[in-house]
Formats: sequence, C-alpha cells, structure tokens
Amino acid sequence: MQSPAAPATTTSLSLWDFAVAVYGRPGVQDACLALQNRLGADVNMMMFCLWLAACDEAPSDLARYLGAALKISRDWQVTVVEPLRSCRQRLKQVATEGMGAAIEIPALLALRDQVKKCELEAERLQVLALAGWSSVWKMPRPIRIRAARPQTIISTFTS
Repeated sequence: MQSPAAPATTTSLSLWDFAVAVYGRPGVQDACLALQNRLGADVNMMMFCLWLAACDEAPSDLARYLGAALKISRDWQVTVVEPLRSCRQRLKQVATEGMGAAIEIPALLALRDQVKKCELEAERLQVLALAGWSSVWKMPRPIRIRAARPQTIISTFTS
C-alpha cells in the first residue's frame, strides 16, 4: 500500500483511502506485516474491520455479512494473493542464494518487483471487493470517520 499524508479526521474516506491512510501511519505497517507473517492474518480483512469499526453505522445483522465477507476475502487470498506473495518471496530467495546462476540477479530482482506490483494490485482489488460487498448493507457512501476512533483503533496495533 502507498503511504500518503494522514487525512484530516473528519474526511470522508472510501475503504481503500482509509486502508492506505491507516497503513501509512507510523508502526502500523510493521504491526500488520508481523501479524500476517506470524499468524497468517489477512491485512486487508483487518483494515476492512477497522473501517467498519470507524463507521457511524453498521447493519444490525453485521455478523452474517461479515462471515460472507470473510469467505470472499479468504478465497481471494488463497487463490490469488498468497501464490503471488509466495512467488515474490521465492524469487528473492533465488536471487539471494544464487540459485538462479544462469539468470542475472538484476533480472531476477526486476521480475520480483513486477510480481510485487501484481501482488499489491491483487490486494487493492480485494479491498475494492470488500468495499463493494459492504454496499449490500446499504451503508452510507462515503462514510464519515469519527475524530478519535481511528487513532484509538490504530493504537491497538502499535502499542
């Protein structure tokens, strides 16, 4: 995800803008990647849940919708994101350990960068799918972010 300047707390944010803003805050990226690497956490699903928590409104039967969103997210992660991530990680290993002796290291690293871009695009599409799924709930568009809540939620990951 990109790391833009933090938005004003009263700004209306789409799920993607919210996720990028939160992820770009100090300590959040490291915390999210640690959860992803150690526990297999789905960072996009975490951002989706944070976004829902920051919303002023949510459906009364949120658990039912959240279960469906979890399935959509997990299926996309397993089918698309994780294979790309594995390929990216493997290419770094091949370049570092010299296992691709017949291929120049800069070429391997360039390929790895292309795979990384594909991985990030797959994650962006996952976020857009989750945002689209939330429209089933007829949540307000765009949402208003409460002034104190995002910082409180973020501190959960960084403290």
